Order: sequence, then C-alpha cells, then structure tokens
Amino acid sequence: MNREHEYILNIILIALAGLTLFLSNILWVDLKKSHLPTTKIEDTDYATNDLFKELLKPQKMVANYNGQHHAVYDFDDIYNTYRQSIYEIFSNSNTKNGQVISLQEYLKLQDLPSLVFFYSSPVDLSIIVNLIGKSDSNDSPILIKEIYLSREFIIVSDGTNHYRFDKNTTIDFTLSALAGESLPEYKNLNELYNVEKNIYLPNQNSYLLKTVKYSNDLKSLMSDESYVNNLATRFLNQNEEHIRDIVQDNSRSLIYGNEYLTLYTNGIIEYKNLNVPESKTRNLHTSLKNSISFISNKVGNAGIYISQITPIENNGNLGYRFSFNLYEDSIPVIINDTKNPYYIEIESYGDTITYFKQNYRKSVSESPLPEKVKFAGLERTIKTSLTVFNEPFEEVLKNISDIGVAYIDNTSHDQAELKHSIFIKYNNRRLFFSMESGRLLMEK
Repeated sequence: MNREHEYILNIILIALAGLTLFLSNILWVDLKKSHLPTTKIEDTDYATNDLFKELLKPQKMVANYNGQHHAVYDFDDIYNTYRQSIYEIFSNSNTKNGQVISLQEYLKLQDLPSLVFFYSSPVDLSIIVNLIGKSDSNDSPILIKEIYLSREFIIVSDGTNHYRFDKNTTIDFTLSALAGESLPEYKNLNELYNVEKNIYLPNQNSYLLKTVKYSNDLKSLMSDESYVNNLATRFLNQNEEHIRDIVQDNSRSLIYGNEYLTLYTNGIIEYKNLNVPESKTRNLHTSLKNSISFISNKVGNAGIYISQITPIENNGNLGYRFSFNLYEDSIPVIINDTKNPYYIEIESYGDTITYFKQNYRKSVSESPLPEKVKFAGLERTIKTSLTVFNEPFEEVLKNISDIGVAYIDNTSHDQAELKHSIFIKYNNRRLFFSMESGRLLMEK
C-alpha cells in the first residue's frame, strides 16, 4: 500500500471511529423484534453507494424558527430531502473555498430560520463522498460536526472552525411543516450559561422517551431445532446432516471443518472461522462492506450503528474489527456488560470474516408512545458527581463537547427495562448519568 493510500484510510478510520451512524436502511430484519426467517436468503451484492450514503447520516437535528430552537426526533425524511445538497457542497468544496466565520457569528445565526444537523464526532464527509464516486480527491478536507442550512448559505463546522458556502437552500416548506407540530423547545449552552457552544438542552428539563424492554430468550431457542438448523445453515453453509452438534449445559456448538458456531445461554451467538485469512494490506472499504453484508445475510439486523473500528492483525494478515451498538428511534442503546460490551462484533480481513459475535436481544415492548421523562438538570448532575468532574461548574462546561440521551441495557443483569440516561462527553470521557438523580451510572 502506498503512503497516500495509507494516509487516506487512516483519516477515514479516525473519522468513523466512535460515530453513531445508522445502517438501518440497508439491513433487512430487526434483531430486536424478530427471529430468523425460515427460508435462506442468498448473499446480496450491496451497492457501494448505498452503503456509504448511510454512513453520512447525522445523529441529531434542531430546527430554528419563530425565534426558537426545536428538537426534531424523527428527521429521516427531512435529511433525505437535503441529502443531495449536502453531497454537492462537500463534493466540490474544501477549506480554501469556504469563508471562515467566527464562533460568535455562527452562534448568532442560530436565531435565523435554519436547519442544523449534528454528528456525534467530527467526520470527514468529503473523503466518504469521494468514496461513493461523487468527486475527485479533495486536498483540503473539512472535518464536519455540524451542518447548518439556511435560505442563502450552508455552514459546516468541526466544532472549532466554521466555513460558510454560498448556496441557496429551500427550507421554508420544511420549517412551515415543522411549525405545525408541537416540538419541544431547546436552548444551547451559549444562551443558558453564556458558554460559546452550540450544545442544546431542553427548556423544561425533560425529554420525550419511550419505555423500552429487551429480553434474552436464546436459552429457549437453543432447543428449537428449526431455529438452530436455520442458523447453522446460514453460518456454515451446510445441511444439518453434515454438521457436528455438541450440546453442553450452557452452550450448543455446531461445527463444520474449521468453522464453529456456538450459542450460549447468556445470549451470545459466536462464530469462528479458523482458516488463516490472506490479507497483507488493510482495506477499510472492502472490510466494512463485507462485514455489513455478512451481518445482514447471517442474522438480518437493522437499527445498528458503528461504535468502534479497531485495526487488527493475525499472523501477518491485516484487517479490522467493527463494533456495533443499537438505536431505538434515533437514540443510542448502550449495553452495560464489561465482558460483552457491544451488540455485534465482527472481524474482517478483506473478503474473509474470521470472527462474529452477537449479544442477542429481543424487544418485548409494545411500541409505547414517547412520554416526558424528567431530567435532574445539568447543574445538579454535575454537582452530584463532583468526584467525576472535580472542578467548578463553569470549568466543566468549557470541557463538555456533547450532551444527549441514551438507553442503557442491563439485560445481562436480569433487568428487562432499559434505563434512561444522560450522556455527557467530558474531556474525551463518555459518561452516562441517571436522568432522575444525576448520579453516574457508567463510563464507556
């Protein structure tokens, strides 16, 4: 691999790592809501464009109109309306073409009619857009954390720098439609505490959240022969008569050659391919695409996002480990299990998958409507956890880079109902606090 190619892949790796990015539109069956179908689905050749377009989707949205900021929870249709405009601006623009504006000016523009999309971490959209074939290589890529759309211009921000690109965007119809809804009003830290950050909190210290319950019924499914045979056929690509079946107290293993599929009563589904892969160079694009195809065809999942990307090596062969978590209605679900911290982990060496692990969950909720969940408040949360922050409130605010809500899954501890929590990114630490009391629940 030449230096330029290695450099580009490293940038992509840094940009994607830790992102909360939807992949639901390219995956078929929700692992939280259904079991495997009884018929085998053949491998599908996924279009590269469709795959990477999903990686461009932001995680949060705020609409500014009538002098107020409004949180928009369900914004898939809105984002799709403006997706092409976003592609175009990043396909043909770089830092040299954008007009740099100050943070103070950018914060003032939040009072104008506008739509703002937020990413959890800065992502190099220009490189990903290049990967989907929209433009030539961009020699001055912009890392993007926020995308601001107004009638006259687009602004992109990495959280520190803000670049304005003159481009007309038709947002009036969208804002008029949103004005007819009863959307919760928010304020940013600049308005609340005079801290120059465009991080939003609800005016009434409450969030609209559902009551969500998960269960692990893999123990009972392990004795369902049709389920097990279907799963074995998918992973091992063999009929059941060619597969060795070993049943133990806490597990059931299905083996063919050097491939192993093991189901554990604690909810873990694990696949191992002990054949040595041949991959002397890392290819993030190939490994990621192959991993998504494998997940979809073997277990058929939706509503997952990339949580972590890790370079790996096996006997001189180079690949990646991709770790995924779940979404519930645009809200991330974080699993509280130190031994199995992700819902899906998969290792890919180019075209070869050598390892897959799923932390199996089934939703047992009846899709309840969202209800207002009271938040203890940012000040109380910070003061309740002085041992975590260990500095004055005003200094803590300066070191916060993100605030949001998340569900915590304690199913492994026999708690079916997901815990509502507040997520705070502070000094590069990912902290989760109780909505009601403000006490620290966990750090990831």
